[in-house]
Amino acid sequence: MRGGPLNRLGELFDASALGVVTLLLLGASFFATWRGMRDFIIGNDLAGGLPSQALVVAIVLALTLAMYVTLREMIAPYHLNGIWPAIWKRAVAFPLYLLLAVWSVGFGYGFWWSIIAGQGVTDTELTRSVTALREQTSDIRSRISAAGSVMASAEALSDQKATNEAERGGTCGVASPPGDGPLARARGETQAQISAISATVQGEWLPSITMRLDALDADLETVRNAPRDGDLAARKAAFDGVYTSARLSAREISTDAAARGRSLAAQLRSKADQLTQPPESGSVAYCYDPDLAVSLLAAADEIDQPFNVIVPDFRFSEGPEGVARAVEDLWGYVLAPAGIEVAGARSGPPSGRSLIALVATIGVDFALLVFA
Repeated sequence: MRGGPLNRLGELFDASALGVVTLLLLGASFFATWRGMRDFIIGNDLAGGLPSQALVVAIVLALTLAMYVTLREMIAPYHLNGIWPAIWKRAVAFPLYLLLAVWSVGFGYGFWWSIIAGQGVTDTELTRSVTALREQTSDIRSRISAAGSVMASAEALSDQKATNEAERGGTCGVASPPGDGPLARARGETQAQISAISATVQGEWLPSITMRLDALDADLETVRNAPRDGDLAARKAAFDGVYTSARLSAREISTDAAARGRSLAAQLRSKADQLTQPPESGSVAYCYDPDLAVSLLAAADEIDQPFNVIVPDFRFSEGPEGVARAVEDLWGYVLAPAGIEVAGARSGPPSGRSLIALVATIGVDFALLVFA
């Protein structure tokens, strides 16, 4: 019998199951929207200027129920004696439901994002930041190595000239016999000055920069390998502390390296300028050597280059601050076609785990639409 007790019991069970599922979906939509909005408020430090959390809960609950009511009105069956009123209700219910659904997805996305994508985005951005810094420091190390090589070449040329002056003479632009004499002493003084500058460049300045770059890399590598469990606030404070220290260290490296480099380059250029002065008749006060001057100027140019170290931006994307930025990024992407800019939002659609979080958010409201 089609209308027997078992069929009626089955229909009752189906209706009850449908009601339970609908209620659970409504609860999930409400909770996700409330948590996303709560974290958005806390992440933007807006709690002091907004109502109490109890009032926020009441408002979110009312809007979630309003979304469901407008959904029911939108899909309610027609009645033959009230077609036009039904059409009018749908004309009002549809845009209202669409607005409330967008609102629900926009803030519910923050909740799902915090579960699915927050830590992954933190790890990805941290890896990107550390990699970019390592590329910078690698480039600077290459330039340091080049500066050291050019300086060593200038020193070697100076040493060779001094040996030639002692053995054969005639290396200072005027005829001179080998052995000790005024020009040999001038050549020896030039050699001593260049050797002293080279010792400072290769023994102090360049190793100091390298050591500080190594320490900077090690600090950020330590953060990247730090455990991800424990108190969220403590981990964020540790991340922020290391990055603040790293930025300060990077500025100090850039400033100190540039200041010392300019000083050493000025000494080399001064000596090169002296070596390019043509000797006066009968003068033996200095050694004339334009070839060595060219080598010293090349070393000066290498040493005087700026060594700018910039720690790339990094955003800790866990907790309320991460949720707030994720919601801003989503709204910024959605509103961009309309020419509306959201301050601080990053352009581009959600991708990776963020896209999964968006699909989960839409899935809840879409399931509610289907079961309604």
